Amino acid sequence: MEKLGINPKAIDKIAISHEHWDHNGGLKVLAAIIDAADLYRLEKQNSSENMHLISAEDSLKITEGVYSTGRIEGSVDEQSLVIKEDKDWYILTGCAHPGLEKILHKAKQIGNIVGIIGGFHGFNNFQLIEDLDFICPCHCTVHKDSLKKTYPDKISECGVGKIIELGEKYETNAL
Repeated sequence: MEKLGINPKAIDKIAISHEHWDHNGGLKVLAAIIDAADLYRLEKQNSSENMHLISAEDSLKITEGVYSTGRIEGSVDEQSLVIKEDKDWYILTGCAHPGLEKILHKAKQIGNIVGIIGGFHGFNNFQLIEDLDFICPCHCTVHKDSLKKTYPDKISECGVGKIIELGEKYETNAL
C-alpha cells in the first residue's frame, strides 16, 4: 500500500473472496492500521472490533458501481465482485474455485459483462469468454498460456502492484 500510495486510514470497505489464508491472512494486520471498515465475507466470523461484518451470502450492493455476486458454491465457496465503469461491467474474481462458468452466470444477472480480472482456476471453456473485450488472468489460472494464444489481443498480464484502469482504453501499470 505504501508503494502504491494508498493510505490505510482511507479504507472503509473490504471484500474477501474466500477463506483461504492467502486471501484473508492479512485481515488482522490490516485491522491494526485502519480506523473502521465494512467487511464483506462469507465466513460469519469477524476479525476485529473495528471491522463491521456484512454477510455476503446473497448478491448485494457494496457501494456505487460495486456489487458482490454473493456466495457461489463450489469446491470452495467464493464471492466475486462486479464493477461498473461507465456503462460497462467487469468481474473481479478470487481464484474461481466454484468455476468461472458459475461466476459468469451470476455476474451477468447484475450487468452486461465486458471484462474479467482474477484467478480462473481450471477454466478451459474459452468460448464462454470470447465476447469479452478484456481478459486478465491472475494467479490460480491453470491455462494461462492457452488463453494468451487464444485471445492475444484481449489478454493483459496480471501481478502484484498492477494498476488496471477500466474503460475504453485499458491501461495497465505495475510498480
